[in-house]
Amino acid sequence: MFNKGFWALQVAPGQSYTQIVSEPFRISLATVVPVNPQAGGRTTLFVRVNTKEFVLCTLRPGQIEQQQLDITFAVDEEVSFYVRGSSACPVQLIGNTLMTEEDIFRDELAKLAGKLNHDELISVLNRMGDPDDEIDSDDIPSSTEEDAEEDSQSKDSEEEDSEEEEEDSEEEERKPVPEKKRMTLSADDNGRAKKSKVSPDGQTVKTDIQKLKKLPSGLEVKTVKEGNGRTAKQGDKVGVRYIGKLENGKLFDKSPVGETFSFTLGASEVIKGWDLGIHGMKVGEVRDLKIPSALAYGARGAPPRIPPNTALVFKVKLISLK
Repeated sequence: MFNKGFWALQVAPGQSYTQIVSEPFRISLATVVPVNPQAGGRTTLFVRVNTKEFVLCTLRPGQIEQQQLDITFAVDEEVSFYVRGSSACPVQLIGNTLMTEEDIFRDELAKLAGKLNHDELISVLNRMGDPDDEIDSDDIPSSTEEDAEEDSQSKDSEEEDSEEEEEDSEEEERKPVPEKKRMTLSADDNGRAKKSKVSPDGQTVKTDIQKLKKLPSGLEVKTVKEGNGRTAKQGDKVGVRYIGKLENGKLFDKSPVGETFSFTLGASEVIKGWDLGIHGMKVGEVRDLKIPSALAYGARGAPPRIPPNTALVFKVKLISLK
């Protein structure tokens, strides 16, 4: 990994500094800050990673004031730093945030962004991992596809209006008119709205419509692509790929290319919005989730990438279900 930026923290006695790692960082040096050099007390620096406690180093003012370290912390680890000792002094930690391969790839991709169209961009991303596990172009509607869908819906509405006018004309003139295709609305077994095309021979062909579901908790769920098989329920081991953004569109997290993130649904291993939003998904299904702050990181946030009281937007694809 390459260095990305400067990282530092001063740990004062009697205080604990806790964070959920949003980008990887490495600590390279610990230095004791002598408050009273004559005291000569021992200061021990501890770190707790998730639920396990470790000693990083022990320092003494005037004797051992610095200790070189080479310790890296990964994304999503919950880490806490604190010092102990009979006359403990503050300890300064110095290191660097780290640039991952994905960061390097993203930087290179940004340089090419103006030269690649939508399909070429998806192709480049998918070549970095297993195509079957990727959030592919079918899962990410382009602006052209969205415009086409709006035009189609507009035409459907015009056909309905035209049909009504022709039926009125038939009643007035008592003359037969050619039968036209009509659009009706029905619902599938899961309550999703469907468009039904009624052909002249009476055959009905159903096409899925994306439906936005708003839950009382404030969570918004939109099915982008249907999946197959049984639905995910509490206690299932699920594997997903995801893209996470702030409401302003800034990317703050993304599953590593070619990898699947796995967790137990409903076991509070992830934010509440995920436990609720992924419940009921099928393998291959893609959903858009808009998660309010109360179901994400709340007033604490997850600095520096997620500010306090921030809603999050995810695109999630269910890859596996056990």
